[in-house]
Amino acid sequence: MADLFAASSKTLMLGCASLLVGIVVLRGYLLPRAPHHHPPRRWVIALASVLIVISVLDMLWRIRSVLGFVTPELALNYLQNTRHGTAVLWRSGLVILLTATLLQHRLRGWTFALMSSAAAGILYTFSAISHAAAMGGLPETLLDWTHFVAASAWAGGLLALVLFTTTTSETPEISEISETFVASINRLSRLGLAAVIVLMLSGIASARLHVDSATVLTGTSYGRALLVKNALVLLTLAIAGANRWLFLPAAKRLQATHTNRAASTNKTNNTNHSETQQKTGARALLTALRYEAMILIAVLAATGWLTTQPMPHN
Repeated sequence: MADLFAASSKTLMLGCASLLVGIVVLRGYLLPRAPHHHPPRRWVIALASVLIVISVLDMLWRIRSVLGFVTPELALNYLQNTRHGTAVLWRSGLVILLTATLLQHRLRGWTFALMSSAAAGILYTFSAISHAAAMGGLPETLLDWTHFVAASAWAGGLLALVLFTTTTSETPEISEISETFVASINRLSRLGLAAVIVLMLSGIASARLHVDSATVLTGTSYGRALLVKNALVLLTLAIAGANRWLFLPAAKRLQATHTNRAASTNKTNNTNHSETQQKTGARALLTALRYEAMILIAVLAATGWLTTQPMPHN
């Protein structure tokens, strides 16, 4: 039960942090900065609140699991004098800062730089108390942080885009849907490709720190969790590849066909048919993205499980 609680709380924290980073990516890169393309403010407030509350509860649970009790004085001392407590303090402050900037109606240069820095700092508070940090070196911690930044930018951006596209109450004209949607997926595809390269390089380097033999993979809980995570990542890459090289090009062709036919007012029937095809193509692409998002949620859960397992070495 204790292991399940630890893995669940870590998964929830990682998910909230990744989605907050994803909203930064969504507003600053994937979607135009028009007001009606902003995610609802309640999303940001809810994610920030959950991340802070779960971080504090997880800290209190860890104190109690070690000492058998927890008091306000003990918790305050833990916050001030331990690496974990300091990380929770910094995380809470950075989450509040990020929330304040994300709630701005329009992004300016300095606000975008500020919220990007806050998002990167939030991710670092996880790496600062990770398995890599326990190795005792700054290079290992930075390697873990780089891996987390790349994963959150890709997975968080995808999740935020899928949630926004699925739940938004705004319903623009079909031409605006296609142009905005296809353009954002194209940007996400480029971001995902860069992220995958970083993830592969940093993942291999990180694995070499903790896995020095095949028996570690099959004979320890850490190794089994790593195998499950990697299998899910491979499945995600397969779906992402289909999106990039199959569904996205098809959606682009349908968009170009619609644009060309809509330019002629004498081809109303063809234009209507093109709109129907285009809408079907956009839905097919969105469906594929939803499957990719579902697998990425499973990857987050596997990561939460992995990061709460004891390291397979001293």
